[in-house]
Amino acid sequence: WMAMVGHISLSEIWGICLIAATGNLAFRLPAAPIKFDVIKFKSWILIAYIGLIFALDGFEAFAPPLDADTLAYHFPQPVTFFREGHLPYIPVAIFGSSPKLVHMTYLIAFALGGETSVTIWTWVSGYGASLLLFVLARRWLTLTASLAVVAIFQTAPAMTYGAGSGMVEARAALFVMLAVYGLV
Repeated sequence: WMAMVGHISLSEIWGICLIAATGNLAFRLPAAPIKFDVIKFKSWILIAYIGLIFALDGFEAFAPPLDADTLAYHFPQPVTFFREGHLPYIPVAIFGSSPKLVHMTYLIAFALGGETSVTIWTWVSGYGASLLLFVLARRWLTLTASLAVVAIFQTAPAMTYGAGSGMVEARAALFVMLAVYGLV
């Protein structure tokens, strides 16, 4: 909303981050501790598999972006927003319909640390949906079943292709799951 009225600056972005960070203190929920001595062998295998997927996506994230969508508008759009200081009108059809919510997260990452920060953010935020899915699944499933759900979800084609790149599908899934988490 601040971008729509022309208030994109580094100090305002830091202010938003600090305000959002204080919300984490107010909404901390006690979590049930996981006892590592009772984790089953199947769970350790799934944890290793998810860790391998995470590491491989890290290679994708730290490599320069190569896909056309990321190079054409997913990464350049937030840079344009930051340099202009507001959400400018871009008279190209694809820019009018692209998901601005995800691009605003890229904008914050770019403003705070440049291009490297954006690629790290895409890697980390690509796993936000999986982490949230794990939290949701743990309410009703065992640890092993929850890890299996996350492994299946993270290896789905949209997540495999998009979690470590600038594609927006993985982050859009995160926002949808946040809405579901808010309802549950």
